[in-house]
Amino acid sequence: MHNITEQKMKWQNTKKIDPITQILDIIKDKKYATTEEIEKINQEVKDKVKECEKFADESPYPEVNQLHDVVYEQEDYPFIK
Repeated sequence: MHNITEQKMKWQNTKKIDPITQILDIIKDKKYATTEEIEKINQEVKDKVKECEKFADESPYPEVNQLHDVVYEQEDYPFIK
């Protein structure tokens, strides 16, 4: 069984290789944004996701004949030949 210290160390090591954590450190180090600005952006994103979830939950399912419409809307989609 792992003790809390080992688990915490493992978590810290995982955070070091997380690309999101890495880019946030660069943003802060280069003063592109403050911690407060980043927190504000994170909250705005969370709010937008909640809004989208609510819209999806309240929207009717598409008709069966529309199920695959606009899935591959992009004409030069690389996997469609």
